[in-house]
Amino acid sequence: MIEFELAKHGRARVWIDELPSVEPLSSDSSWRQEGFASAKRKTFHKRVVVEFFQPFGATFHYGLLGAEFHANTSDELVVAVSIDALSPRIPYIDSLAAKVDEVEVGSTPEYAEAVLTSLRHQPAELLPSGQLKFTFMAHSAVGSARIVFEKLTSAVIRLLVRGEPLQGEDEMAEILKGT
Repeated sequence: MIEFELAKHGRARVWIDELPSVEPLSSDSSWRQEGFASAKRKTFHKRVVVEFFQPFGATFHYGLLGAEFHANTSDELVVAVSIDALSPRIPYIDSLAAKVDEVEVGSTPEYAEAVLTSLRHQPAELLPSGQLKFTFMAHSAVGSARIVFEKLTSAVIRLLVRGEPLQGEDEMAEILKGT
């Protein structure tokens, strides 16, 4: 895990080809699949998880999103994302937002749609060919929003296809800003 202090942009944690301490989403939950045209972009990683916490004023943004990638020779990226919250609810006590909000593992239809919306706006040349399953997701009661999961989706894709190591906080902040 790499942890970043992002100056004006808060904090982030990134797991590349390793597992975070959060529970993965259950295969028993409902999943939605969608295909996206891709340019067969090479990936350098099989798993990326990004957690983001950004305070501003009296409020903040929070989210955690991660995916596992399996390459194939097709001309599309097939994405699977969970569309429902886990029951019973599983708290994520090690989250970056744990001191200010209740964070739990799981998805909602709103955040699942945000993931797909973000992917629809990614350039095809950025997308690899294969299967991408969003197996990690956590959200908070107050700080999570669609825009957070759109940014996290973009960051996950950009880190999957990134060949070189992250160079620091400024670079991570730029990755999180891209949509």
